[in-house]
Amino acid sequence: MKQNRPRVLRACKVCGKEFLARHRDIERGKAKFCSQKCWLVHKSTNNALVPCKCETCGKKFRLYQSWVDRGIGKFCSNECSAASRTKTVTCKCNRCGKEFEAWPSKARKAKFCSRECSSKGQGHKKRPAAKRFVCQACGKVFIEKLGRERVYCSNKCCTHAFRKSDKKSTDRRGKDYAKWALAVMKRDKRCVRCGATEKLQAHHIKHWKEFTDHRYDMDNGVALCIYCHHAQHPSIPLEKFVALGGASVRYCVLCEGAYVSRRKQQRTCSRTCGNRLRRQTAAAMGRRPA
Repeated sequence: MKQNRPRVLRACKVCGKEFLARHRDIERGKAKFCSQKCWLVHKSTNNALVPCKCETCGKKFRLYQSWVDRGIGKFCSNECSAASRTKTVTCKCNRCGKEFEAWPSKARKAKFCSRECSSKGQGHKKRPAAKRFVCQACGKVFIEKLGRERVYCSNKCCTHAFRKSDKKSTDRRGKDYAKWALAVMKRDKRCVRCGATEKLQAHHIKHWKEFTDHRYDMDNGVALCIYCHHAQHPSIPLEKFVALGGASVRYCVLCEGAYVSRRKQQRTCSRTCGNRLRRQTAAAMGRRPA
């Protein structure tokens, strides 16, 4: 069983009377007075009462100096303390000069009496007037509230118009043009000016825009390399011809027929010749064809 430590004999600071105190009270610094009466006498002599005035009702009261130092002596009662929290402060509007009520916690930031004064005082811009536009895709009249310059009434009309423009611009690079260009390069098999067989492009002798009936005529096209093709169109920069690339005319390993290839590793003119070449190489090496 745990035994309590014996109490210590102490002397009261006020009356000098001896009393027994516990060890834990001595460690906390509390065992100084023999009774509560001596503690009150010590407090009244060393910590005198100071006159104070209530900030809410103006009533005068007395309070200890230590409490006043801690900022407690502002109100005479809890009712006056609660009433001070609900009180508002009068402020002046920075724009119109009108007086308005605000809470004490927000009095420093309260500069305007209303939202209108706040928006005008801070220099907010007015919204532009609404404008009417005609859609270039569907012809519908629509209103733009923000006053921006618009061409189409919706995203649907915008995408539809862009698709139309893309079709017009890429009509020259369609399937018919690709077949015509391939047939021209297979017929000539090399550049008709310098004799090059790499990076060939098909060139129209009669202009594409002026002679629409002869666009896909075989007699209206010749095979030219990139540099010779650029010489026929000096107004267009060379970078565009290089970016388009070109085809190379080669001869098949099996049938020895001319074909146009865009890959360096291509050795046959068609898939049939490629399969035949794969079977022959597998048979020669004694393996099964894949």
